[in-house]
Amino acid sequence: MLNSYPKNAEKGLPTFTGMLMVFDSETGMPLGVMDASYITCMRTGAAVAMLLPFRMDFYRKLGYGCGTRLDEYHIRTEYLPECRDISALRFLGRDEVDQVVECHGRFVEKNHGAVCKFEEEIRDMRADDDIRRLGCFRGDRLAGYAAFTFVNTSECNYTLNRMDVKELVYEDAEVLRQLLGGLR
Repeated sequence: MLNSYPKNAEKGLPTFTGMLMVFDSETGMPLGVMDASYITCMRTGAAVAMLLPFRMDFYRKLGYGCGTRLDEYHIRTEYLPECRDISALRFLGRDEVDQVVECHGRFVEKNHGAVCKFEEEIRDMRADDDIRRLGCFRGDRLAGYAAFTFVNTSECNYTLNRMDVKELVYEDAEVLRQLLGGLR
């Protein structure tokens, strides 16, 4: 059973909740109940499946519009795929914004009606010191990037942070795997 309550975000509560119920196949008697988000993250690859391109018409039927915040997913880093070879990954500087914009443009052309960046967004990207970008390269070409910030989660311990991923742009599943492994 899955539920979506977008207004929960205003209350600091999850906007998506779910329960997984297990029944005996012969008697129909309930065997257990579990939080669906936990089991989704435990299954191999399921934690990142929601990051793959999706069909906008499906989400519009659910009441979501293009450009709106679909949902927040809280994925523990240990559930991200491992990436032993990080030679294609490196942090991007503000002087590489043009490559980021080109990469994003290719992503928009290829995938599900993602929205192009406006000139104001590009200008803000050049001046933003808070957002960090991890890039994945194929030769000299940027094949994908993850844009993220760190958000402090404790008023008394500045070392307790969470990573808030703002954008995840990638050419294919291998680039996605490398970026997620790099974030791990």
